[in-house]
Amino acid sequence: MTFVSYAQNFEDLILWRALKDVEKGFYIDLGAAWPSFHSVTLAFYERGWSGINVEPNPRLLKELNKERIRDTNLGVVIGDSKGEASLNILSNAGLSTASDEIAANHVEAGFEKQTVVAPMTTLTDLCDAHMGDVSDIHFLKIDVEGHEAQALRGNDWGRFRPWIILIEAMEPMSQVTNHHLWEHQLTEADYRYVYCDGLNRYYLAAEHYDRLVPAFAYPPNLFDDYMSVTQQTAMVEAEQRRNQIAELQQQITAAAIRERQMEAQNAELMNELSALRKQLEADAAYQASRGMMEVVFFKVSGEPKKFVANLLFHSSGRIRSIARRIVLERSGQPRPSFRKWMHSAAYQALSNAYRLPR
Repeated sequence: MTFVSYAQNFEDLILWRALKDVEKGFYIDLGAAWPSFHSVTLAFYERGWSGINVEPNPRLLKELNKERIRDTNLGVVIGDSKGEASLNILSNAGLSTASDEIAANHVEAGFEKQTVVAPMTTLTDLCDAHMGDVSDIHFLKIDVEGHEAQALRGNDWGRFRPWIILIEAMEPMSQVTNHHLWEHQLTEADYRYVYCDGLNRYYLAAEHYDRLVPAFAYPPNLFDDYMSVTQQTAMVEAEQRRNQIAELQQQITAAAIRERQMEAQNAELMNELSALRKQLEADAAYQASRGMMEVVFFKVSGEPKKFVANLLFHSSGRIRSIARRIVLERSGQPRPSFRKWMHSAAYQALSNAYRLPR
């Protein structure tokens, strides 16, 4: 299954290589910031892990409390003693820092700053208070914007030994390394440097070094079968657009089919209307013809006029023959106009009154 990386520099992918066999592991994230954006821990959280997120920015802490309900989310500063610390919250939330010097540099660069007082504790006290019965810290991530040395000094490395530690090792907003300020604390605690991703440095506890070090041999590559969450989002949006286009095409096709059906129905209705019109015209012509025949051959009372009987039944064969040719074809069948009249009540009266010729 493709690994989706939420981290800024694929830190979660590198950690997953080393820790993918651990089920429901435990992490500590100092400077967690957002619950998903640039998160090093979200990929693990989605796989059943949990841990402690430390984020003193109140707005980001609120987001963590909302989205990371399985985690312990703390709004404190991690230092080398317990007490209080001034926290400089920058308009770019990811740059917020307990270092006044670094905050001043950000203000000079154009960022706005708000200073608040936040509780400060040590990493040792944090673990004592919130780890409960958890025995292993599988990784510790530190991104505290220039406050790394103080955070490291506050841990009892004999008691709390994360398997992997990754620390942002550049001065904020630059490519100037700063690990020389704090790396000695880790080497003295028997941690060994294994990898740098251009932003962070990774260290392994000596007791886990041999087992975990192969995972750090190479940078992210095609054999990792991964993508960034940005790529995943773009793919999802592209799929949604394709589905929308397909749906619109279906709607257009359905509308075209309905239009053709309506055209066929309209044509059928027009044919029916035309046939009805012709029938009405034929009926009118029939009624007119029939009416003329009745006026010619019948009295108002409905009785046949005298000359009808004379024409049809005259003893003179010639007169009778002329009359028959008027109303009959050579085949002996009535002419069309006469045939129409034969269906009238007047003709029926005539046939009852006289014996018609055969």
